Amino acid sequence: MSGIRSVRSIPGREPPAPWMLYAALFFLFLIAFGVFVQGVGPNQLSRLNLTLALAHEGRLEIDTYTANAIDRAYYNGHYYSDKAPLVSFLGYPVYQALRSLQHLDRVNLDTRLMLTYLLWVLNASLNVPLTALLLLIFLHVGRTLRPHSEMPWITVFVLAFATLMFPYATMLFGHNIAAFFGFVPFAIALYVRLGRLSDRWLFLAGVLVGLGVVAEYPNGVFAIALVLYVAATRRSWRSVAWVIAGGLGPALMLAAYNTLAFDSPLHFSYLYHAAPWGKEHRHGLLGVQWPRVSHLVQILFSPKGLFYLMPVAWLSPLAYVSMWRDRHWRAEFWMALGIPGVILLLNAGYFYTLGGSSPGPRFLVPTFPFLFLPYIFLGKGWRWPLVGLALLSAAIQFLIVVVNPLVGRFDNPLLAYWLPRFLRGQTKVGLVVRQRYGIPYRLGLVFVLGVMAAGPALVWAWHRLSRRGRERLARVALLVSLGLYVLTAFPLDLRHPTKVPAWYLRPSPPVRDNPPPGGHG
Repeated sequence: MSGIRSVRSIPGREPPAPWMLYAALFFLFLIAFGVFVQGVGPNQLSRLNLTLALAHEGRLEIDTYTANAIDRAYYNGHYYSDKAPLVSFLGYPVYQALRSLQHLDRVNLDTRLMLTYLLWVLNASLNVPLTALLLLIFLHVGRTLRPHSEMPWITVFVLAFATLMFPYATMLFGHNIAAFFGFVPFAIALYVRLGRLSDRWLFLAGVLVGLGVVAEYPNGVFAIALVLYVAATRRSWRSVAWVIAGGLGPALMLAAYNTLAFDSPLHFSYLYHAAPWGKEHRHGLLGVQWPRVSHLVQILFSPKGLFYLMPVAWLSPLAYVSMWRDRHWRAEFWMALGIPGVILLLNAGYFYTLGGSSPGPRFLVPTFPFLFLPYIFLGKGWRWPLVGLALLSAAIQFLIVVVNPLVGRFDNPLLAYWLPRFLRGQTKVGLVVRQRYGIPYRLGLVFVLGVMAAGPALVWAWHRLSRRGRERLARVALLVSLGLYVLTAFPLDLRHPTKVPAWYLRPSPPVRDNPPPGGHG
């Protein structure tokens, strides 16, 4: 138990945080994720529909907007978003600000291009910055667990660009946001354990982990794990009480939403899913039953599986062994193993194993900060194998992002869709730099690749300079990255902030993935 309880034997503090370098990396991540403009899809539109209903009608029913997406719930004669509501709630103030600034009431929102624009603004304002902030917190935690090691720096770029977090950072899904609200509470609890934060910070950890459940219901696993982690490392019921007290607010928020929409605090939206397969959610726990071996194989080893689309994940067993050998971090090891393991088993028991047309096993994405935490314990001898597999994985993620993440139902989307379409130049993703400045598309892709490479190059150079040289480099990098972000990925074109970009005002048809409201589909 000494590996869990004792703090005195834990290695010393990580080197002082290079805050200007962190800030420069933050803006580089914002550019790399925010410069992409993805097309519409039912998952994102279901979230947007609730935001629009709240903003324009002040109600939870999405009857006015539901014709554009099959992802919806039906209860008592009305349609609702079938998603956990936090992303829609967070999008409300963003949309209202945009609505006021750009006079959206004068614009026809029911076109494919305008819906694309609204989804991009919300994603660039919510999902992108939370993903970027998550990556920096992951980096800082890594530097705490392994001070004076290069592996946390390598691993943060692996997590950013060589995993499915990359595609999901470019779309208004809830998975990266759920990852943020799952990992950050753990980081707070870790620093409480180390004596760098007081117990009262555990209240904030409870608030955040509770909001994670309101973002994605499976994040309840993260909440239970956090309580167990605090109980094991603090050995104080007062510490546990801080976490639980913090979680009460989000719990009441979700209970109120469920009651207002579905007449009971324990009636969740998926119980009323209106799609043809929606009735499956009424079996087991919201569609989750006993895990199936065939589902495990599909999630991990199929052409849509984890190890196929993310070859860097093949090093995970070795990484876990390496972390286990460091007895100082046994409690953290069990968090890193337990959370992905439980979510994997739940996913294997879910009837909709891979979640439709989206890329890969998306229900595992919120666990990735924990899944890749052990990678920081890999020895120097594994540095180049890790980099090689990461480059291969990053190339696959790049194909997914630029061709079309919402791939449809291919048995092997990498070989049948993403790779051949990329080689033929058939890419669907939009680029802000092209829309704003008319930069040729291929040159825009080169710009994005340059931004992706700039982070590792900046870190490499920073580690090889004197203290004064590091400060100068970080200052210049911060100014350049901030300027590029404002020009290329900021949600508003500051040349015309009060106008909807003309690109999105062009004629385009409405999105109709459902018949008009009025019948239970």
